[in-house]
This record gives sequence, structure tokens and C-alpha cells, in this order.
Amino acid sequence: MGNRYGSTADSAVLRGAILLLAPHASYRLAPFVRAARALQLRPIVVVPVHGVVDSTVLVGQQGLLLDTSHPSAVLEAIRKLRRQYPILGVLGLDDAVLPLAVQVAQWLELPHNTLSAVATASRKDLARRCQRERGVRTPTFVDVDLDAADALVSTWKVYPCVVKPVNMAASQGVIRANCAIDLQAAIDRIRAIYRSSEKRPQRLIIEQYLEGDEIAVEAVLQQGSLQILTIFDKPDPLQGPYFEESIYVTPSVIPTAQLKQVEHLLSACCSAYGLYTGPVHAECRINAQGAWLLELAPRTIGGLCSRLFSHGTGQNLEQLVLALAIGDEITWQRPVRASGVMMIPVRSGGILRRVEGLSAACKVPGIEEILIDVREGYELVPWPEGNTYPGFIFASAEQPSKVVKALRQAHALLQFVTSPLLVSGRVA
Repeated sequence: MGNRYGSTADSAVLRGAILLLAPHASYRLAPFVRAARALQLRPIVVVPVHGVVDSTVLVGQQGLLLDTSHPSAVLEAIRKLRRQYPILGVLGLDDAVLPLAVQVAQWLELPHNTLSAVATASRKDLARRCQRERGVRTPTFVDVDLDAADALVSTWKVYPCVVKPVNMAASQGVIRANCAIDLQAAIDRIRAIYRSSEKRPQRLIIEQYLEGDEIAVEAVLQQGSLQILTIFDKPDPLQGPYFEESIYVTPSVIPTAQLKQVEHLLSACCSAYGLYTGPVHAECRINAQGAWLLELAPRTIGGLCSRLFSHGTGQNLEQLVLALAIGDEITWQRPVRASGVMMIPVRSGGILRRVEGLSAACKVPGIEEILIDVREGYELVPWPEGNTYPGFIFASAEQPSKVVKALRQAHALLQFVTSPLLVSGRVA
């Protein structure tokens, strides 16, 4: 049920422990473990599982496997842990573990968001309904069970539109439709994506497509007050038909007046959801009508993009979020130098054989780092079925435009060589 693995021998005096809840193999885990140790905290990894799971998932880490099929045993394991260590904070690192992180923080009487707030922010249909009910401007939308979605095709009149699964991340399954034929095809494709996943409930949302510039926002909530850390411009037009991310660059070149609209919008949405504390990551569009929220989640930025903060500011995002979680006073320095990241897109599917051009790409002026996050034999899956980027390119320069230029030059030198995927002796 709950077993402790490994031991940590720290020369420094530890302030206490921080519980880091994350799914097995979460890419966010290692940076947060390092950040906790830098803050003289004991990182205790908590991995929720359902039923019996091989305990080697925690090799090299001190932590717990919590079998969520037995809630009373989960509570007892947390209580036992509290008797061993002074626990200063609880942090859920991924969307899937946020509800359990709330429950654990409640048991320990530590600062937390409510379950209802986390549930609302974690599902696109609940979020849109909440925005509408609380008077936050939303695009025209409808949400529906997947089984009933076909019946909406003949009555939906707002084109172009975007069709989204309500509970998938990284733009997986998000598809633009320009007409009724496109809409039916999008519904059928999302149905197939749901069939290959374990996501529940199987629902989708159809909403008006929003023109305009897209930005990403990283912020934190302190006792209900929103503090924006960084705003990222997205210089590539994300017009569909699919919406995989590409380039983020900061500082933003969007006029200050429009960025103030974004701050007001995000504050209103956090208040509407009931979010009170912790990290916030949001995606917005800005057009002639003002700022529009696409999505907002009570967690940090996805992928390995948090490294962008250290390139731009010299500060560590994970350390700041952990400091907030244990009640420390935090300060944040605005970027002193333009920086950016490209989430390397998947242009064609197949089994990765090798990556060519990496050495030349690293030598492009302005490139800070290139991380290839997959190895030979990994299956590359394009969007909308895919949701994983094969790597990240980081750059910095004196101006955002030079950062974007460096990222594009480096990417042009990379070639992901693949072979076809074989299924039952046939080429897929």
C-alpha cells in the first residue's frame, strides 16, 4: 500500500518535507526534486496507483506508492508519513493528480485549492460553463456526450469552429472545422482517439474559433491574488486544422493595454473557478474584441519549457512554486534578455531511427540548448492523435525577433529519420 523506498543523506539542515504528487514517469518530477533539495527541503515523491504496481517506479527516490482503490489506507499512509517528517507543503505536478493533492493537503491542514475549483479548471466543458455563469466572456459553445455529438452537426451554425475533447492535454484531439462535413469528420476522429485512451468522461466541446494573436501566461496565486510571472508570445499562427504548440518567446511585444486586459481576464477566471493558491498556466487569444481565455490550469507550464525561465531570468520556476507552496515570501525578476523555446513538432509519424543535424543546430548563434527527449525506437505520433513533443530548442538574444530567427534556423537543420510502423506484419 504505502512503502518507503531509498534514503536521503543531506549534509545541510533540512527545513522539512514537501510532498510531490505525480504520475509515474512524469517529466515534471526531476526538476521539482532538484528544486526542493536546493531549498533544503526533503522531497517525498507520492505516486498514485490503482491496485498492485511494481515498486521499482520509485527506485532512487524517497516516496510512497498510494493505492487509491483504498482511500482509508491512503489517509493512514499520509498520517504515518506526517509522524515521520514535518510536512511543510503539498504540490500536485500534473493534471491527473491535482484532486488527490487537494485531499492530501486537506488532511494535513495545509493551504490548498478546493476540489470543485480544480475539477472545474481541469475540464473544458465545466470551465466554459463556469465562465458563462459568472459573466466571463466566452465564445459561443456547446458541450455534449460523445455518443450524442453526431446529432449536433445539422444544427450547429457557427463556422469556423473548434472541436475539443474535454479532458485531454497538449492540444490532443483539438481540431478546427470550417463546415458541417469537417465537423462530422472531427467528431469521428475524436471518437477514435477516445477509444484508444482510458479518459473518462468521453465528452467534447464545440466552440466558435477565435481569430487573433495567441499567448501563454505563467502566473501564481497568493491568497487569491494573481501575480503574472511571464507572458509568452506565440509567433507562429495557430490556425489549425490542428493546434500543436510551436514557439514561445518572451518578453511579449503585445501592447501593455492588451496585456492588462489579459491580467484582468485571468483574475476573473481564477475567481470564477474558486482557485486560491499555487501556480497558474493559461492560454489566451487577443483580437479586436479584447482578450479571450482558451484554457487555464492550476499547474506549471508543460513539457520541459520551465527551463526557459532560467535562460531568460536566471531564476528557477520550480523553486519559486515550491517556496509558494510552503508559505515563503517570493520575489520574481522580469526577463532581462529575450528568450524562447520551440517545442519540436512531429511532422510525420513512424518509429524514430536517428536525429540528424544536431551538432550543426547547436552551433546556430543564440541557441542555448537542444534537448531531444526521445530515443531510437520511440513512436512519433503527429497531432491530433499525438500529444508528446520529441524535443525542445532553447535560445536567447537581445531581441525577441532574433530569438525566433535562431529557433527557426536550428530547427531547419534537424531531421528526424523514421521508419514506418509495422502492425501485424503490415505497414501501418
